[in-house]
Amino acid sequence: MSHIIKYLFHGKFLSEVNKVKNLPFLIYVALWALLVIYLSNTADKKAFISANLQKEVNDLNIKSTSIKVELLDESKYSKIKKKAEVLGLYQDKMPPKKIILSD
Repeated sequence: MSHIIKYLFHGKFLSEVNKVKNLPFLIYVALWALLVIYLSNTADKKAFISANLQKEVNDLNIKSTSIKVELLDESKYSKIKKKAEVLGLYQDKMPPKKIILSD
């Protein structure tokens, strides 16, 4: 086993006379290296996109919360009353009357 590792790391298989014999192995190693590089880059891109989307989700959550707070503030009775008075609408002083239908 150590003889094979030394053989590979020293590059003796490249300097041999019969290089055609080692060509399939070299192509195999090169293809694996390209595949690993491609998969690594793809994973990095996906992680980058995921981080950007997470940041956007957080920003949208903050925006949504602030809009909800504004809506709650605008729907208070006192604010609605002031806006209605500007339009000329006032609250009736008399309570509503009950209508009874007789047969």
